[in-house]
Amino acid sequence: MEEEILDIRTPRQEVERRHRKLWPHLESAGLDMTIVISNPNLYYLTGSIQEGMVVLSPHLKGPVYMVRRVLERARFESPLDDVRPMVGSKHLRDALGVQRVERLGIELSSVPHSWVERIKASLGGVELFDVTPTLRGVRSVKSDWEVDRIQEASLQVDRAMERAREVLREGMTELELAAELEREMRHQGHEGLVRMHRYGSEMHVGGVLSGPSATIPTCCRRSRRSMGDRWRTAWATSSSIRVRARRDMAWPCGLSSTSGACGPCRACRCGPGRIPG
Repeated sequence: MEEEILDIRTPRQEVERRHRKLWPHLESAGLDMTIVISNPNLYYLTGSIQEGMVVLSPHLKGPVYMVRRVLERARFESPLDDVRPMVGSKHLRDALGVQRVERLGIELSSVPHSWVERIKASLGGVELFDVTPTLRGVRSVKSDWEVDRIQEASLQVDRAMERAREVLREGMTELELAAELEREMRHQGHEGLVRMHRYGSEMHVGGVLSGPSATIPTCCRRSRRSMGDRWRTAWATSSSIRVRARRDMAWPCGLSSTSGACGPCRACRCGPGRIPG
């Protein structure tokens, strides 16, 4: 019996829709070329996250996905017609056949400055334009296909919370419960990573916080000074914390066993966890 393989690639029509949606904004900004390299935006415009960059220009026949590695996988994942090997920044203009670039769109808010300077030098001192707000605006309006994916992701979290109800017991460690929840989400199709806008930033599927360790402001706005001695106590004991009561358990980003809802969260700046007692 042949095993059914689930095809999770982004459909061609969806990627093409995204490019059609983005193009008017690039044209109105008067850009001769736009280069996108951050993982979330690269995936949005190519359907793949293989290391490289996507180049958009009115002087090209279509978007060009230049891949550093792995080319074969990028060609399998991406529906774009032009997926080719990456070239050095010095040879970029010749490789693309674009001789004149005066205004370049690039993600100034999220890519390394050294990389920007290399690209700028290779193209001959171009004027730079930050396309980060443009990309965010385009991505903020979801298609029906994207809404369906969001609903599927929400169901993964919902099933993980149901699993927590089944297995949570007093005395189990945070790690034991986190392993159960991650196992459930991975079984539901979660890849185990959550990518964020900041360049190169990723976080794992989530963790379980209980008791003193839930007060450590790893990602939140509260300072160590405001935490006082609780910071040192929580940090010293967080690796061996056991759940004292069901109400003490919290899921990152505000998802808790009592509320089941996400609290105010922006770029993973989460509120403090519950303190037992």
